[in-house]
Amino acid sequence: MKKEKSQLGGLFSKTMQDNWALPAFSDFGGETYTYGDVAKRIYFLHHFFKEAKIAKGDKIAILGNNSSDWSISFLAVLTYGAVVVPILPDFSTENIHHIVNHSESIMLLVSQTIFDSIDQEHMKGITGMINLKDFSLLYDKSDKTQKALDKAAGYYEKIELKAENVKFEEFDREDLCVISYTSGTSGFTKGVMLPQRSLYSNIIFAREHMPLSPATALCPSFLWLMYLAYYSNSFFRLRRVAI
Repeated sequence: MKKEKSQLGGLFSKTMQDNWALPAFSDFGGETYTYGDVAKRIYFLHHFFKEAKIAKGDKIAILGNNSSDWSISFLAVLTYGAVVVPILPDFSTENIHHIVNHSESIMLLVSQTIFDSIDQEHMKGITGMINLKDFSLLYDKSDKTQKALDKAAGYYEKIELKAENVKFEEFDREDLCVISYTSGTSGFTKGVMLPQRSLYSNIIFAREHMPLSPATALCPSFLWLMYLAYYSNSFFRLRRVAI
């Protein structure tokens, strides 16, 4: 039986092409990224993942406070074909270690403040940790992660990405793309596995049923990002303001 594609890549590509110069994400009192800026940072991370030998289906955890950089990293992992493992910043250190290990994540994109409170020795599968803010190296199990970052930086300096050249790959509808861990009521957190089709259907439903215009600005909480129907709507219909 022929597998069907999810069409997520096409949705993201078209959105960036059509809104290239418009604001996509803003940090309250901080930087604003246009859709073009977002696309360029996504391509930088794609190049880094490739140089770091990260394959389709590999798990990449994201751990940080609500920010534009968090959202861009989420989109980069998703459109690369890896599996996003978003981790709430208020989880205990013990729970963070458990999630990273249980999900079999091999890379962690993390904010500096949270990085200072975790212990890489308790996350044996992690090969590298990258600063969410500027994509600089925080931890390298060997020297391979730094070399991959250097190569990606060289690529980023040369890139002259144009809207019409943005084209993200399509993946199978049933491919796993997110493992979302809930706080749970007892014991360690539990992971929910989401396929490509789940995100796609939420995006389409939100776009067609929520009365929002492209000019609308929305101020979500971090938890809001974890529920992908609302997350998806922000990217496709309006500018998202991170606080």
